[in-house]
Amino acid sequence: MHRKWFYRLILSYLPMFCIVISILIVISFLFIYQLTKNEAVKVNQIYAEHVMETIEYYLRLTDHMVMKEIQGTDTFSSFFNETFDEETERPWVNYQTNLKLDQLERTLPLFSTIYLYRHKDQAILNPSYGFTTVQSFWDGAFIGQLLNSEETPTDWSSVRTITVGNQNEEVTTLVRSVSLLTGNQGFVVINVHTDALRRLIATSTDSQLTYLRLIDQRGHDVFFLGEPAAKDSSHEAITKLSNGRSSYTGWTIMSGLQEKQWFDIFSLFSYVWFAVALVSVLLGVVWIILMSHRNNKPIQSIMESINSYSKQRNRPFLRDPSGDELGIINTAIQSLLRESSEMDQQNKENLMYKQRMLFQEWLEGNRVISFDEWADERELSSDFQLNEACLLLFEIDHYEQFFDNHSKKDLALVNYVVKKVLEEMVDGDAAFSIWHEWVSDRRLAAVVLCSRETDLGWHQLAERYQNWIHSEMQFTITIALGSVKHDMDCIPLAYSEAKRALSHKITLGRQRIIAHEDIAGLNQIDSTHYIPLVEEIIQRFKQGEGNWQGGLGQLFHLFRKDQVSMQFLTSILSYFTYQMQQEMNSLAYDYVEVWNSGSSLLSDMETNRFENLDDISNYVLDWLTNKEIDLQHIRNKNIHRQSILDIKKYIEKHYHCIDLSLSYLSDLFNIQPTYLSRIFKEEMGEKFVDYLMNVRIRQAKTLLSETEETVQQITVKVGYTHVVSFTRAFKKITGVPPGEYRKAVQNVNQ
Repeated sequence: MHRKWFYRLILSYLPMFCIVISILIVISFLFIYQLTKNEAVKVNQIYAEHVMETIEYYLRLTDHMVMKEIQGTDTFSSFFNETFDEETERPWVNYQTNLKLDQLERTLPLFSTIYLYRHKDQAILNPSYGFTTVQSFWDGAFIGQLLNSEETPTDWSSVRTITVGNQNEEVTTLVRSVSLLTGNQGFVVINVHTDALRRLIATSTDSQLTYLRLIDQRGHDVFFLGEPAAKDSSHEAITKLSNGRSSYTGWTIMSGLQEKQWFDIFSLFSYVWFAVALVSVLLGVVWIILMSHRNNKPIQSIMESINSYSKQRNRPFLRDPSGDELGIINTAIQSLLRESSEMDQQNKENLMYKQRMLFQEWLEGNRVISFDEWADERELSSDFQLNEACLLLFEIDHYEQFFDNHSKKDLALVNYVVKKVLEEMVDGDAAFSIWHEWVSDRRLAAVVLCSRETDLGWHQLAERYQNWIHSEMQFTITIALGSVKHDMDCIPLAYSEAKRALSHKITLGRQRIIAHEDIAGLNQIDSTHYIPLVEEIIQRFKQGEGNWQGGLGQLFHLFRKDQVSMQFLTSILSYFTYQMQQEMNSLAYDYVEVWNSGSSLLSDMETNRFENLDDISNYVLDWLTNKEIDLQHIRNKNIHRQSILDIKKYIEKHYHCIDLSLSYLSDLFNIQPTYLSRIFKEEMGEKFVDYLMNVRIRQAKTLLSETEETVQQITVKVGYTHVVSFTRAFKKITGVPPGEYRKAVQNVNQ
C-alpha cells in the first residue's frame, strides 16, 4: 500500500519549518537595524509634518490677508460695485485700487502676484499691467477656464506655469469669489510662486543628509530639496521614510534619507548565530519525521478498515487514480453518508406510504382502527376523550387544467401546503385531532376527532378552509362532509357518505360544501324513467330529424332537476352510447363507417373527466352535431333520400290506415316493392314492417297515457283490426300488455 500520506506530512511540515526558522534568523539580525530605522522614521515624520504645517500657515496667512483687505476696504468695494457719483471718478477709483493692490502684494509673506477680475465688464486689474481685458492679459487662458467652469475652485491649485513677459514661472493659484453687496461681482486671483515656498523651507533642511519633496494633487512637484539623483522614482521608493498629506491643500510631502546614508545592515551579521540556527533546523527536521511517522498510524488503520470493507462489499473505494489516502477516506465517507441519507429518505417514504395505505384501508372498511391505535399513531395526550368525529373529503376543481399548468415540483409543493394548512387550522385547538392523507391525485380525505363541544362547527371549519384556499391558492376546492359519528368503527360509513355527496358535484356545482344531509333527502331515481326519452333522441338522430337537440336538452334538464350523481349520469350516458351504437349499426355501410370513425363519445368523456353538467351537455351536443354533419353529407349523396323522407312523413300521417303496406306505398310512390324495402332499410336502419309497428305502438302509448279510451278503441285508431294482433305487437315493443302499461303510467303519475 502507498504511504503518500506519510510523505505528504513530511513535505508539508519541512518547507514551512525551514522558512520560518530562516525568517526568524534574518529578523533577529535586522532587529537592531529596524530599531534605528524606526527612530529615524519618527524623527523624519515629525519634521515632514512641521514643514507641511509651515507651508499651510503661510498659505492660510496669504489667503486671510488678501480677503481681509478686499472685503474691508472701500476702494475695492467701489472697484467691484462701481459706486461713484460721476463717470469721471472711474479712472481715480481704478488708480486707487491698483495702488492698494500693489501695496498688498508687497506686504504678503510669500512672493506672490495678485489681480482682480470684474464680472460686469470682464475687466482685469493687476499692479504690474494696470487695467486690461481678458483677451490681452497674460493669464487670460486661466481666466477663460474659470469662466467656463460651473463652480469656482476653492482650494489651492496644482502647480502651473505662467508667462510674465518673457519669463516662465511656476505658481500655485488660489481663486476667491468677491461677494460684497449685490452678489458675486468677480474674483481675486492669488499666484504664489513655488520658488518662494522652496526658499522658505530650504533654510531649515540639510540637503546633504535628507531630501524633501512636495507634490501637488496631480502628482507634480511643487519643489524638491536634496541631491538631484534622489529624484529618481525607483531610488526614492527605497529611501523614503515618511510622507504626509495636507487636508488644507491636498498636497503630499515625502521625506527620506539620501542613498549614501543607508545603514550597513550586513555589518551586524554573526556567523556564530548562523551555525546555531542551522543546527536547530536539522534537529527540527528529525523531529518532524518522527512525529509524522507517529501521526500516520491512525491513517494506516483507517485505510486497512476501508480496504477490508471494500473487498467484502465490492466497493470501488481504493480505485482512486491518485492513490491519495485522504481522497480514498473522503470517497468512502461520502459514499456511506449518501447511502445513509438515501436509506433515511427511503424509510421516510415507506413510513408515509404505510400510513397512507393504512388510512385508505381503514376508510374502505378493510381494516379496523381503534381509538387507542389512533392515540399511539397521532401521539394524543392521555386526557383526550372522543366525543364526536367527522370525515371531510376535499377535491381540487378543474384538476386537469391545474395539472397541465404546473410542474411535478409545484404539484408536490401544493399537496404539502394543502395538507399543512388544514393541519395547522385544526391543531390550533387542543380539542381536535386530525389524520389526513391524499387518497387520489385530486382528493384529500381527513378524519377529525373532537374531544368536546366547540364553537367551531364542522361546516364552519370546512367553509373557513375553503375560503383560505380560494384566496391564497390558484385553484378552488369542493368539500363533502360525512355525517357526524361517535364511534371510530363508523368512519368507513362516513367516508362512503362523503363520496356519495361528492358525486353530486356534477349537478350541484363546484366550489361548494356538500354535506351528506344535503343529499340524503333525494329520492332514489329509477333509470327507467329516462329510457323513453333516450330512445326518442336516438331515433330522431338516426332518422336525421333535426329536433333531437331539444330532446337532449330536456334530458340534461331532468338530470339537473333530479340532482343525479356522477355514477348515475355515467350509467345513463353509457346506455345512451350503447343503444346509439346498435341503432347506427343497422344503417347502410356508409353511415356505419362515418359513425365509427374517430373516438367514441364515452371514451372522450372519460378522458376529459368533466366536473360540470353544462360542460358535459355542451360536449355531447357538439360531438353529436359533428357526427350529424358527416352523416348528412352521405344522405345528400343518396338520390332516394327525399323519396324515403316523403314515405316516412306519409307513414307518420296515415299510420292508422289498415291498408297501409309496402305494396300500397310502392304503388303510391311508383317504386318497386323489393327496391323500396331495400332502400328503406338502408336509410331508416330498420325494416318497413318494424318501423310501421314502432310508429303505431308509440301513438298507442300516448293514447293509453293521456286518454280513457279502451284498448279496443285504441286498436282501431292505430291501424290494427284485431286486439290480439295489437296486444302482441305492443308487448313485443314495450314488454308488457297495454292494460298493464296504462296501470304503470297511472301509478307513476300518482
